[in-house]
Amino acid sequence: MGGSSTPGPAIPTPRQSDCSQLMVRTILASPVAAVLQSVNIGDQLLLRLEPGRSVVIAVDPSGRAAGSIISPDLHNLIDCIRQGNSYTAKVLEIEGGRCVVQINWIGRA
Repeated sequence: MGGSSTPGPAIPTPRQSDCSQLMVRTILASPVAAVLQSVNIGDQLLLRLEPGRSVVIAVDPSGRAAGSIISPDLHNLIDCIRQGNSYTAKVLEIEGGRCVVQINWIGRA
């Protein structure tokens, strides 16, 4: 059986204006209890892309990982971070090991 294989449609890279509009509400995955104990509602966690991986980590002001980001928008978030955009995750709720955050654009690096 012959034929050629054609790739599927390309996933577009978000434009800068799209990156500045990206806002996501999600729950931290793999939360680190020891770090969350020192986090309060309203605190801002910085988002960092793990080198060589497609994993976004939320870190506290001292650089300790509080958990990772999972979201249907994760691919766009990673692309935007790779384009030089910076984001924070504002802590909205903490209940035991469950931490709800709102991801917001803070500018370009």
